Amino acid sequence: VQVFTDACPFGGGWCWGAERQKFEWSSTEKRHHINVLEAETVLRLLRADAPSFDSCRVLLWCDNLVSVRALIKGQSRSRQLTRIVREIRLICLKHCISLCPRHIAGVLNVVSDGLSRGIVASRCESWSLNRNIMARWRARFGEFHVDAFCDPSGRGRQAPVFFSVIKEPFAVCFQGQRVFAFPPLHLASKFLSSMKYWKAKVLLAVLPMSLAKQEGLLPCLLHEYGSFQGIFTRPSGGGVLDCPPLGFSVGVFDLSSLSLSV
Repeated sequence: VQVFTDACPFGGGWCWGAERQKFEWSSTEKRHHINVLEAETVLRLLRADAPSFDSCRVLLWCDNLVSVRALIKGQSRSRQLTRIVREIRLICLKHCISLCPRHIAGVLNVVSDGLSRGIVASRCESWSLNRNIMARWRARFGEFHVDAFCDPSGRGRQAPVFFSVIKEPFAVCFQGQRVFAFPPLHLASKFLSSMKYWKAKVLLAVLPMSLAKQEGLLPCLLHEYGSFQGIFTRPSGGGVLDCPPLGFSVGVFDLSSLSLSV
């Protein structure tokens, strides 16, 4: 698994696979040296997503050479940096993660740099509609059998069976099953081209309104949601956090008739 992290005086961020995450530093944290902030970003990544990396080799790209060297050596002249590095190693041991830190030029670390600076909106595969919204759709359609796009670890899944970037759903037949699909943005078009062969009994999908209009899916629209804090949640560490606004409207679509049409 390849992971890209970055930090700046305002915040930090990381990306891997379809995952995107960003955060802001507290007023106290903003006083720390950038080397510490870069290492702290890696620590927050592992606190949040380590279960997804269980028994994996993680190639970590970071544009701060001091932090990379500290991670490789396991120590630093800075006591604060050494403390962070040791906690990172403990998390890796717990989850059997082989962490391989590598330096990357800042000009090439575009996405995570944009996340840390708040330029790029974060959209994760582990995002889903919040509990109350999902309860509404379960009450209408029943419990889902399959979550077609989930975190690889299964955290936050909306059904007993789930698929992810590691185990993709595109060539699978879901005949007679109720499927929930919230595809990552870069997979939305591929989802729409493949879902017609799924033969699902129920196919409830969350899609950007702009894409749905372009594909002529408005007759299938059940509800449109704006771009507000708290509509979506994602698992983080041992809990669930509200996601930031996407920056565009999404809708919930009943694509069941289209899935059964072929």
